[in-house]
Amino acid sequence: MRRRTASCLLALAWVPIGAAAGSNGADDDKASRFAERSVQLALNFRQGDLQSLRDAEPLFTPEGWADFMRRLNGWLDAGGAPVFSSSFTASGPPILTTNSVSGGISFTVPGVLRHESRQPQGGKSATSYRAEIDVQLTAEPFKVAQLSQRTCGGAVTVARCR
Repeated sequence: MRRRTASCLLALAWVPIGAAAGSNGADDDKASRFAERSVQLALNFRQGDLQSLRDAEPLFTPEGWADFMRRLNGWLDAGGAPVFSSSFTASGPPILTTNSVSGGISFTVPGVLRHESRQPQGGKSATSYRAEIDVQLTAEPFKVAQLSQRTCGGAVTVARCR
């Protein structure tokens, strides 16, 4: 399976949950839970199973979903189903990266991203990566406006990955 690293977002300031100017701890906790659930649903899908990929679509804005699917360009079959399986396991709580006055909020979710591919001959290959998933949410009701991933280690090491 080819290895592909998603594009990185601009560097964001790291701010503990509840410490951002004007933030509300209860709202941030609610947004944090939504961000983690959205990342889990978006990055857990099965090879050849279009519905397992599309299960996350209702959590996204239309533009956010289109951007997420563009990032999968080249990794989908002719029917739009993924040509590999993906699973993401968070290794810690989401980290609040921004909390804007307009109500948008961004998190980084650290964890392990695993990709597996079944070969037509019956074999399979699998690779696991330490990763950080950046997720930008709209104001309530929360929706994913953008979701991107960074893998850590290997040929392209991102210093701020844990």
